[in-house]
Amino acid sequence: MYRPQSRARAVVYRRARPALVLAFTLSTSVPARAGDAATRAPLPEVTLDIDQAARRAAEVSPVVRRARADRGAAEARRVEADILFPSNPAVLVGAGPTRTPLPGEIDTAVGAIAHVEQTVELSGQRAARRAEVSRGIEGASLRETLAMVEAQARGRGAYVAALLAGAQLDSARRREELAAQLEASVRARVDSGAASEIELRLATLERSRVARDRVAATQVQGDAQAELLALLGYAPETRLTLITPLAPPTTPVPSPPEALALAAQRRADLQALDARRSELDATLLRLGREALPSPTLFVDLERDRPGELFVRAGIGVPLPLWRRRQGEAALVRAEQARVDVERAVSARAVALEVDHALRAVALRGEQVRLDREEVVPAAEAALDLLTQGWRAGKFDLFRVIQASREAGEAHRRALEDLGLLWEARIELSRAMGMP
Repeated sequence: MYRPQSRARAVVYRRARPALVLAFTLSTSVPARAGDAATRAPLPEVTLDIDQAARRAAEVSPVVRRARADRGAAEARRVEADILFPSNPAVLVGAGPTRTPLPGEIDTAVGAIAHVEQTVELSGQRAARRAEVSRGIEGASLRETLAMVEAQARGRGAYVAALLAGAQLDSARRREELAAQLEASVRARVDSGAASEIELRLATLERSRVARDRVAATQVQGDAQAELLALLGYAPETRLTLITPLAPPTTPVPSPPEALALAAQRRADLQALDARRSELDATLLRLGREALPSPTLFVDLERDRPGELFVRAGIGVPLPLWRRRQGEAALVRAEQARVDVERAVSARAVALEVDHALRAVALRGEQVRLDREEVVPAAEAALDLLTQGWRAGKFDLFRVIQASREAGEAHRRALEDLGLLWEARIELSRAMGMP
């Protein structure tokens, strides 16, 4: 029997079915997502000091890896240099009929011949080759050391940059908190009738400006962290904890003569040029040895008829009349002259780098001392006195805001000067060839 109420319920059910399906889907999917979030692996955390960061930067540096591969290629040359004989022995074998005319007949027999020869070196060519390869390996190792020093310097610089960016962000947050407190104080004074609406608008403007600086500092800090992560070869989601305190470097600064002596002794690029000069000397010696003739010893065995055997031994010596490696030697001498010029220019450049770094360390150190002992304390004291005077009604809000900006600028410049001091110290260590 037809029932209108049942039909109405069916229509309502058909209309409500999509909503019920959506509700069921959400009810079954939300707990699953919550469970996925609960079981998700935590972000990796890495704790580093500045020395660990420097070593890590050298380990993952592509420049260091290329230099290490070049050293491996230089070491592979030792295999060829260690070979005892310059060439493989040569063996020649021949056979054929021997026809001898006799009265009334022709005597035919099968003859055979064997020839063996081997070239030997008697003028120390092998030792000269090995010495040349050893000098090349030494130069490749020094170039690897140079790459490691450069990579460690970049790692230290990025570490300090991340520390400074974090300190700038903390300073911006403190300034924002002070600006918010100042705005709250002005609002209370406005509510009590002790200040005008203009002062409240000025306080709000100052708090907004400081908040904008904090946002910019957050971006800079994130960029510095990302750059450090990329330089150290970590994943972008890695959380870094930098444990080296942001303070002026405490290592002693050498005197100019000591710094120049250390640079001349430890700079890997200068040592690499010296090793290259030694390698070219060894190459020239090798060419001179190889210009001397290498004798070839040979033995011949011959049989024309059965019962006959001829044995001969001898020595062959090529005469060095036209080819004496003079072309290769001329190229090596030209390369020696070029290396000598580059060595002199590099030594002069190293001396200038050391002098510039020493002066920068002295000047930046004086700036940091003035910031820590005079500029920042004076700015903070002026801000505190003006704030107390404003609350007592002796000064207007304009002077308080101006003092707050000057104090913030003093903190910002103090951090920048500290960063420049660290940069100068890192450059001085690099200029002296120290990791």
